[in-house]
Amino acid sequence: AALGGAYTAFAEGPLSLRYNPAGLADETRKKLFLQYNAHILDIDRSDIALTVPLNYGAFGISFSLIDYGDITRTTTINKNGIGIFSPKDYFLKIGYGRQVSERMQFGGTIGVYTLELDQDARAEGITADFGLKYNSPIDNLILGAGIKNIGTKARFYFEREELPLLFVLGLAYKPIPQLLLLVDGELIDGEGSVIHAGAEYTVAKRLKFRVGYNGENETDNGLTAGAGFATDDLSLDYAYIPFGEFGNSHQISLEVKFGKPVERKAKVIE
Repeated sequence: AALGGAYTAFAEGPLSLRYNPAGLADETRKKLFLQYNAHILDIDRSDIALTVPLNYGAFGISFSLIDYGDITRTTTINKNGIGIFSPKDYFLKIGYGRQVSERMQFGGTIGVYTLELDQDARAEGITADFGLKYNSPIDNLILGAGIKNIGTKARFYFEREELPLLFVLGLAYKPIPQLLLLVDGELIDGEGSVIHAGAEYTVAKRLKFRVGYNGENETDNGLTAGAGFATDDLSLDYAYIPFGEFGNSHQISLEVKFGKPVERKAKVIE
């Protein structure tokens, strides 16, 4: 989030399940990922994910919960409210990524999601994402591409809801070892396009400072910021996203590596 959501070309670890499953191909150790986002308007998001490297590629699984808080239930007669309801969204994904050529990685996810307006108003759907990462001949330049939210529509009674189909292109470039630059272009089917961008500067190989721009944030100027600290086995990250008069979003995440590195039997598909 601190990098404006521009992760298509640089996705790695458990976050690959969200941004580009091709990034799973880089995994050599098991990783557990926990994230909590205190969003605006009493909305909270919680995520947990696990990635497991294999002899050929890597596997990942993630679960996300979005809680929209308590909302007063009203009717045309009782406008002051007759109780509350608590909408929630649930997302479960599994994914796999691997090296398919000397420079190319490919990955995909399949997931199920539940949109819950109330206890007796739920809808389920199936979705899939696919992504590529390409290590270009230009030093320190990686390109990424993906398509997201291919799947079925969730149905509420006689109405159908679906996740928007997304097409994304991105690049990641390190002009110097300490500086990472990211840019994503995202086309939202039927809604237009947005730009995401971010920059990360690393100090002493452990401390990272981040700024970004998220074109989807129409309530403020789209700027984001954050910082992180990493050791060989653990990383802790914080992101700050302002939403103008609606308040600010605060996100914290923890990633833990464990187990011995897996030795790849093959890096490419013949």
